[in-house]
Amino acid sequence: MNPELYLRHLHLKNRGQRPESNRVMNEFIDSFSTEEEKDTWVDEFLKSGEYGHQINYDLYVRLVFPVLLKRYRRQERESMLWLAKTIHNIGRNLSLFEEVGKGKYGFLLEAYTLLPDEETRQKLLGSLCGDLDYAQHEWPAGILIGSNGATFEECEEYLKDVVFARTLDDGDEREFLDTFEARVKSYMERL
Repeated sequence: MNPELYLRHLHLKNRGQRPESNRVMNEFIDSFSTEEEKDTWVDEFLKSGEYGHQINYDLYVRLVFPVLLKRYRRQERESMLWLAKTIHNIGRNLSLFEEVGKGKYGFLLEAYTLLPDEETRQKLLGSLCGDLDYAQHEWPAGILIGSNGATFEECEEYLKDVVFARTLDDGDEREFLDTFEARVKSYMERL
């Protein structure tokens, strides 16, 4: 691995020289010679938090994601949390999403199932409530699943989600969950 190439990429990026910085980024990625180098660098990079809201596309697709995916397939909890945290990168590439087959909530749920802890509980509840909130954002017109109206069966799944969310909730989301549940039941009566 040639860390000077990564520093050069950052310098070029900061100067607005995007095509050149992308070329240097790809040279940097190609400079890794072992899986151990990749693993170590990705760990340090992710823990540094220096990537902002989204990781460079090529860096994520060619280096970070493959390392996280390998660990995810070994059921390593930390990789599940990193995949959830970098979900915006996954969402930019349909083939990555298809490879993992889940979003932020799915990764958090898996991590929480392996080892429940307070931080993951809060993130899981927040993600679930965010999904439920999106489902009702067209209310009173209806309850959505994606961009379509939910079916009766999908509404039943939402009600199961509410039950699960209540097991995670310490009371802060009670009003939201009660309102969402009432809306889903009202919508189901119209189907």
